[in-house]
Order: sequence, then structure tokens, then C-alpha cells
Amino acid sequence: MDSYRKDFLLNMYSQMWLNINRHILVVWQSVTVLITVIALFSAVHKEVLPLWLAEIIVVSVGTWAICHAYDAHVWYHRNLSIISNIEREFLGKSDLENISFFVERHREPEKILHHLKLQIFLCGWVVSFSWIYTVVHSCLSYSDGQFWLRVLAPSVAYLASIFVCYSMHKRMVNKNKKFSTSSPGKKLIGMSST
Repeated sequence: MDSYRKDFLLNMYSQMWLNINRHILVVWQSVTVLITVIALFSAVHKEVLPLWLAEIIVVSVGTWAICHAYDAHVWYHRNLSIISNIEREFLGKSDLENISFFVERHREPEKILHHLKLQIFLCGWVVSFSWIYTVVHSCLSYSDGQFWLRVLAPSVAYLASIFVCYSMHKRMVNKNKKFSTSSPGKKLIGMSST
């Protein structure tokens, strides 16, 4: 292998790992959602903000965090696939046993990293719990003409959030599948299939 190509691939390999690290370290998103919920419900308690509006903001921030986790996974999948393809430039079939068998195939496109799954679950749980609280509280506490605003507005936001998160998940899987299909990498030396 030409030394310029080798240097280029090794530098690219290092950069891909930097990209992965940047997109994995998104734990702050979950903290943002929790701080937002605490701040908003504190504002509701002090009667600075109506409950239904606070809930719409909670749903929006939670949806943002979930979509950001999906986007981080797309970046992770792409960079890990590129890393795997670069590793195949240097490794042979025996390295599957000697170094790592992960080089043989790209990661499944729909398999999300565990810590991103936890963030998605946490944000989804916080949003769902606060929505349920908002609806139940509104049903039990208010009988004025704004009842529908207090229940319907957060419910529409919640349903829109589910749609947006579902769409983002499908988009993530499709992007990962397209990348894996478009850039499968070379076969390891001495192997008949990728």
C-alpha cells in the first residue's frame, strides 16, 4: 500500500473516532430535559406559566432530545462503518480471530446504541408522564371554558411529538441502510463474502 494512502487512511481513522466520541457524548440532552421539566413545573407552581403551556414546552424539548439522539446514532453508524471499511484495508481473515470479529460486518442499521436508547426512553418517559399529569390535573381541577385548551393543546403537541419521533426513527434506519448498502467496504483478504 502506498505510504500516502496509508497515512491518509490512518488520519481519517482517527478523525472518525473523534466524530464518534463527539456524537456519543450527548448525555447533557437528558439533563436538559430534566432541568426544563423542573423549571417549568416550578413556574407553574408559582403561577407564572399555565400548566398547558409548560407541557407543550416539555413535549417540544423532549422531542428535540429524542430526535437529537437518533441523529447522533446516524452519525455513529456512518463513522463506525467508515472505520470498519478502513480497518478492512489493513486486516486479513485471520484478524477476525486475532483482533476482533466486529470488522467482518457493519452494525445492523436499526440497532441503536444502548446509552442512546436509555436517553430516548428517559426523555419519552418524562414527556409521557408530564403529559399524563397535565391531562389528569386539568380534568380534575378545571371546569371553566378553557378546559379544552388545557387538555387539547398538550394532547395535540404530544401526538405530534410521537409522529415526529417515529418519522425520525424511520429516517435514521433508512439512512443507515442506504449507507451500509452504498459503502459496504472491501472483503477481508482470504474471505469469500463480506
